[in-house]
Amino acid sequence: MGDEAKFYRALGLAGNFFNLQLLFYILHPTIPRSYLEVDNSAQRNNTLFIFEGKSNNEQGAAQQLRSRYLSSVMFRDSYIRKGLFAPYGEIRLFYYSFNQRVFVEFSSGGLRMTAQKFNDLNHLAEILRKL
Repeated sequence: MGDEAKFYRALGLAGNFFNLQLLFYILHPTIPRSYLEVDNSAQRNNTLFIFEGKSNNEQGAAQQLRSRYLSSVMFRDSYIRKGLFAPYGEIRLFYYSFNQRVFVEFSSGGLRMTAQKFNDLNHLAEILRKL
């Protein structure tokens, strides 16, 4: 099972998200007719959560999350109208690594805000439940 699928399973185990999605595409914010792959997303209340998995490239994940954030802001109405996402007012960005067993939240500007270690899928689900 790939890391994205494992993380999708952890989101399901957390049990407090809706609209869980695994590996899909959104519009690139600056390159016309180009797309970005999103590893995982979920929603809770008025918040869209975007998750990027990498084995050990946290800085690369931060850059990718920034692009996905910009796309989610710029094309928000279109994504909602097409049913990709339910209405949202807040966007939270996270990087995860099953290799390093780390879960990190980034600001929309790409700054590392919090980091937590996890032991296994159930522990990760517990962390997700508390977001």
